[in-house]
Parts: sequence; structure tokens; C-alpha cells
Amino acid sequence: MQKEQKMNKTNFWIKKTSKQKRQFIIYLSLTLIAVSILGILIFARDIFGQEVGDQILGEGNANGFVSLWKMIVGSSSRWFATIIVLTTSFLAYFFLNVLIKAITLKGRKAQTIGSLITSCIKYLTILIAVGFILTTWGVDVTSIVAGLGILTLIIGLGCQSLISDIVSGIFIVFDDYFSVGDIVIIDGFRGEVVSIGLKSTQLCDVGGNLKSISNSQIISCVNLSHGPSLVTSTININYQEDLEHVEAIIAKNLPGISKNLPKLSSPIAYKGVTSFGNAGIGLLFAATCQEDDRYQIGRDMNRDLYLMLKKNGISLTYNEIVVNKGEKITTIIANEEEKKASRKINSLNREVQIKTNSKKKPFIERAKEAVKEESDNLKIK
Repeated sequence: MQKEQKMNKTNFWIKKTSKQKRQFIIYLSLTLIAVSILGILIFARDIFGQEVGDQILGEGNANGFVSLWKMIVGSSSRWFATIIVLTTSFLAYFFLNVLIKAITLKGRKAQTIGSLITSCIKYLTILIAVGFILTTWGVDVTSIVAGLGILTLIIGLGCQSLISDIVSGIFIVFDDYFSVGDIVIIDGFRGEVVSIGLKSTQLCDVGGNLKSISNSQIISCVNLSHGPSLVTSTININYQEDLEHVEAIIAKNLPGISKNLPKLSSPIAYKGVTSFGNAGIGLLFAATCQEDDRYQIGRDMNRDLYLMLKKNGISLTYNEIVVNKGEKITTIIANEEEKKASRKINSLNREVQIKTNSKKKPFIERAKEAVKEESDNLKIK
């Protein structure tokens, strides 16, 4: 039994994610700090002595329990007002949240705007509740607001990226770049839009991985849910097949395949011959469906088209390597006469031809020969 209890405790800690472990450690630390402070207040006289105890608990208070009781009783009206403010704020936020969800229930864009309004209402409710609570306890909220105005200006200059994120988030919603539930590609990450906040947008991919992207960093986006997505399938048939016969079989069986795939937005269409490759004649098929179903529809199309062609005796092709054995060649040996002829023809190519310059004739003789040649040409004409 003891071993099982130890195993359960160990599994309890191991099964927690790193985020849950950090949260558990933080909550435990805060709880220990709160208990320690409460213990110091209650037993201040025993720990620090009478003088320090009087400064902490007040004169006449025997221990921390008496001091806390007097504090609560003395400010009971303030505590009551604080509870009323917190309750009212919670109820107001709850009902407004329900109302907004009811109004923006239909349509992805309406849901996106509702998500943005809900985020704004949450922050406004917190600020208003804090203001009322501070006023209840006698804090001058006006001076705080004036100070916050200057602080806001300083923060605005130092937090331009935050302001840019908020403005970008508003433009994303009202320009309808994408909505909650759309499947988009942002910075190479493909996923479904889970939420659009004032500062960031969250995407969730097929594997359940959640990615948060700052709104100001969304420079370009591909919205895959804007319309039906195209699914294609290419099947190679043998060159020996009669193309018209194959197309007749496709025309006969294609409507039945489309009926077996209810998630199709449009029936499968035969688009014709798409290629003449080494593996055969490529036939292209296309259909449309919702982006959520695109990958599964593609696999189903490949399966059903393959089975349809195989059942009708159509030969499908694939790449293969054929190795042939070389033919045996009979070599004829040269006789003596052929060898002599071979040596002779090669010796002619190897002889060194030396050009000898003939003696150059005098200029007068060359001139006479040229005149004679020219006169002969005239006689011939």
C-alpha cells in the first residue's frame, strides 16, 4: 500500500506539464508567504517583544487575533462596500459577456468582433472596480487619474509596440482579414484561428500546438477558409491502354465515387491528360471541399480512383529499371594483308610534310605574266 501511494504521488507530479509545475510552485510559495505574514502579525508580541508588538498591533491588543477583529469591525462598512463592488462587477461582466455571445453567435466575423468587445469589457470592468474600491477606502482617485495621465503618456512613448499591436488587432477585425475559426497561414505556420485579442492572435495547428503572434507582426496572411479549397489527384496509366476506353470508364464511375464522399463541396471532375511522363500518361482529377477536410478528401480520392481503375482492368504504371544481358559479339582477326594496309594508311598520316619555298620571281617577270594572263582572258571573251 505504501509503495502504491508513493507511486501515485510520483505519477501525480510527473503527469503535470512544465507550466502546471511552475504554477504549482508559485501558488505554494505565495501561500507560504501569506501564512508566514499572518503568523508574524498574530504572534508579533511573542516574537518581537512588547514594544515592537505595540507598534505592529497597537496598544491594548493582546495578540494579533484581537487586532484583526478590531480592524475588521472598525472598517466593516468599507469591507461591505468592497464586497458589493466586486459582486456587482462580476455580475455585470458575466451578463454582458453572455449578452455579447448571444448577439454574435452567428457568423465568424460576428464571433471575432464579440471576442474583441469581451476583451475590452474585461479590462474596463477591472479598472472601474479598482477605482470604486480605492474610493471606498478613502483614496483620492482624482489625483491618481491625473498621475496616470502623465504615466500613460510616458508608457505610450515607451510601449509603441503595444499600441501598434492594439491598432493592428482592430484593423484585422474590421477589415476582415480573418475571423475566429478560419484556417490561415501566417509566417509559414498553418492553423485555425482560436482567438483574436487586443495584443495577439492565437493559432492552433492539427497537432494541437498553440502559437501566439503579435498583431503588429502579421504582415501577410493566407486565408484558406475564404472559399472552398481545391483538391487534385493525378493517376498514371499505361501507354498501351486505349485512352478513349479509359475515359469512358471514368465517365461511368466518377459520379458514384463523388456520392461516396459526402464532404465534397463539388463533385470530382476529370480534367484530362496532364502529362506524358516516363511512368505513363497522367490523368488529372479535381474537386473542392472545406479546408478542414482537404487532406482526408485527397487520400479518399486517391483510394477510390485507384480501386475504380483496377476493378475495370486498367493497367497503372510506375517507375521501374530493366537490366538486359549484353549480346555476344564475334571478333574477326585481321590477316597479314589487312595488317599491311592498316600500317600503310597510318604511316601516311604520320609523315612530316615540309613545305619548300620556291624561288621568288623578279617583279618584271611577274608583271609580264600578269599582262599575258589578262590578254588571254580578253581573247577568250
